[in-house]
Amino acid sequence: MLYPKVVTGPDGKPCTTGVSIPVPAEKAEQEKAYAREQWELLLPGAPLCPDQPGVPAVSPRVIATSFWQNIPLPKPQPHIAPGWAITGKTAFLETHGERQHDYSRDTPFGGLGLTARGQYFVDWGDGETTGPYDVEGGAWPDGQITHTYINVGLYNVVVTEQWSSTWHLGGENGTLTGLETEGGIDNFRVEQIQAVVSGN
Repeated sequence: MLYPKVVTGPDGKPCTTGVSIPVPAEKAEQEKAYAREQWELLLPGAPLCPDQPGVPAVSPRVIATSFWQNIPLPKPQPHIAPGWAITGKTAFLETHGERQHDYSRDTPFGGLGLTARGQYFVDWGDGETTGPYDVEGGAWPDGQITHTYINVGLYNVVVTEQWSSTWHLGGENGTLTGLETEGGIDNFRVEQIQAVVSGN
């Protein structure tokens, strides 16, 4: 029976490998269920080690979930040109991220294919949050993620990208959710322009 064990991988991070331990025939089914439970418990925190041999106790969904929870998803890198905004004037937020990314990995069940897709949510720092946005934020005048500040001040703008994915492996497929990445603009300055009338 192949039981899981968490070890340190070649990258210095925890990964799960299999340890083969013989079990009596009369306990095979009981131990198989136990081993599967242990694999499903450990894999989310420690993905399969490279070159891991077959893991008969684990389903393709468990392997896909483990991979999903440990992949480096793209992060938005927001910017609002020219680096500050004016009260009453539309500010255009550029996300500088990715809305879709494809991943692949070899597994005991064959090649795992996973496509991640993201949606943006924006906390503008003034009490307003907008989204979801299914587009990349662009610059003036065509960008579709915009906001108008009312008051002068310094605002922390936070862009959160919520991710979902579709996967296929070993003749099975499914959907995974629950991950997000984040980028921000700290102390974004909003100013007010005042007209100055000069006398003769």
